[in-house]
Amino acid sequence: MGQNPLRASCRRCRRACPCRTRTNALAVLSLVFAFLGGLLAIPFGHIALFQIKRSGERGRGMAITGLILGYLWLITLGILYGVWWTHVNYSK
Repeated sequence: MGQNPLRASCRRCRRACPCRTRTNALAVLSLVFAFLGGLLAIPFGHIALFQIKRSGERGRGMAITGLILGYLWLITLGILYGVWWTHVNYSK
């Protein structure tokens, strides 16, 4: 099937019009929670990627960035917990 001529003209002029896709809200939330150090970035990022794949919305990069940062937070917290647990149990 051919491309929608209205959609192609909107890309050319870069004006806001009804045919432009919107950014997925969960992708934005995933990125925000990732910068705030929240682990909610992980489920929001996964749900956002699923919705973006299904609906064609924008925000895939934000969702992936939120996932990467969220998993880095999870790894960091796991390491810190391991260090704390080792210190508490073996410092006696």
